[in-house]
Amino acid sequence: MRGIRPGATAGAAVAFVVAWFLPWMGGAAAFPLLGHAFEMWYWFSFSAPGPGAGLEIVLFGLLGLVSIASAGFSARRTSAVTAVLGAAVGVQVMVRDHPGLDSGPGPLVAAVALAVLAVAQAFRSEAGRSWWSTIAGVMVAALLAVATGFGGAAYASARDLDATTSDASGGVTVTALDGTFSGVTARDRVTGAERWHYWARGWKFPSVGLSGDGRTVFALAQRAGEEDAFAFDAVSGTLRWQRMLATEDWPGPVAELHNDYLSGMPGILTAYSNEARYIDADDHESTIRLDNDCGVLTAGGVRTLYVVEDCQGRVQVFATGSDARRRWTTPALQLPVGTPAKPVHYDDIVVVDNGDTVVVEGTGSETFNAVNGNPVR
Repeated sequence: MRGIRPGATAGAAVAFVVAWFLPWMGGAAAFPLLGHAFEMWYWFSFSAPGPGAGLEIVLFGLLGLVSIASAGFSARRTSAVTAVLGAAVGVQVMVRDHPGLDSGPGPLVAAVALAVLAVAQAFRSEAGRSWWSTIAGVMVAALLAVATGFGGAAYASARDLDATTSDASGGVTVTALDGTFSGVTARDRVTGAERWHYWARGWKFPSVGLSGDGRTVFALAQRAGEEDAFAFDAVSGTLRWQRMLATEDWPGPVAELHNDYLSGMPGILTAYSNEARYIDADDHESTIRLDNDCGVLTAGGVRTLYVVEDCQGRVQVFATGSDARRRWTTPALQLPVGTPAKPVHYDDIVVVDNGDTVVVEGTGSETFNAVNGNPVR
């Protein structure tokens, strides 16, 4: 057994160092994560994961370094004790809740590496060494590190997602959940009982809506450094597709959520300067051109997308589909759009798709032919 202890110690030390370059939280490795933890945005306001978690990570690293150094100087008891303490801190870092940040295998690999290092100190130190036993010790430590890496990835995936599906039928209502786990919950429209849910640890500020035909649930959520869009089968809860809409440098602010356009429409619409990005229930994406000096006020529809534009106080409606072709545009609506002191809000205007007609409701209402956009009197 000569050489087992130095070989396992060396392998565990290498695995511990490598672990710090693996994802820990929110897709970030340990060193960038520390920078995020201690960066202040405003007075006494720290960015995720916060100074408490940052101090735990620092303590974890220091105990690991002391353990490795003690093993190098043959201070086996000191090495074993500090390795055990370090592994305990690593478990705390791994299992504690970090709302809005998904998990990674880094702390699990590092904690297991310290546990291996502590156990290695129990082997007797011989005057001579066998290279074969040294190599065996390194291989055992390496295999444990690799196995822990795969296990850590599986653990992170299982820890960060709580999803169910349903084989029931009938309509649903949907609500957003925002907390340690965030996402969408669907309930039976008649009984109110939960039918399915899809919650994830890495989501924050979710916004959810049901399509006009009741077949698709759309969701928007922020993650560390990005904004994502999702679509689910409303009856079963099966995830149909997931898209990344925007990215930002974490932990800077992510792109603004365009949750005004979720409910009662056949897709997700995000408006930009002079154009809008549209993704329908079947994951078809198109770019819709807006009229000059116009912005999206609201939208709706079941199969066809009806977009209400606010063109500097003049309101009009146009119809389009997933091909982004404009089918018709109405003349200016007679709906008031507010004043500079009290501008109109998207909730003030609603689009109702009746199949053969489309009704735009505000303080009044106007009805249009769904085929050609002509006013219906």
